[in-house]
Amino acid sequence: MVRAFSKMVMSILVLSIPLYALAGEPSPVPAGADSRYPVQVTPEEALRQKGEMRNNLAVLRNTLAALADKDFAGVETSLRKLAHEGPVATRPGVSTTVFRDLEKGFEGSVDKAIQATHNADVTVVLRALSDTMGYCQACHMAFRQSLEAKPGAEPAK
Repeated sequence: MVRAFSKMVMSILVLSIPLYALAGEPSPVPAGADSRYPVQVTPEEALRQKGEMRNNLAVLRNTLAALADKDFAGVETSLRKLAHEGPVATRPGVSTTVFRDLEKGFEGSVDKAIQATHNADVTVVLRALSDTMGYCQACHMAFRQSLEAKPGAEPAK
């Protein structure tokens, strides 16, 4: 899996984010501790992002169901729902370099997974989906939302 993430791994190492996130290992961080990098977002953006994550999970479930039926057209249709509109630079959080790199990597991996459906080979599609999920996992293991404080309010912790 590391082969697909070489550029991302270098960015992550710069921030000293543990590589267990890329290796598919559970986090060794004790319960109650959250050492992920905080990305400042508004409450509205936090809700939008959480909604997008829920939608992505539904899309991935539908993708796997279509793949189990060897419905490659259905897999492609489902995967296209993971693609984002507009350039990466317009998305919240991309001012953080490694976040931007993960987002670009995710987008590229979705494109590769879509292309893999054209081979009608379940194994190739599953490998591509594994790479895509690796970006999801790395991002969720590295970052957390931090709500921006309203003017005059105490900063969120």
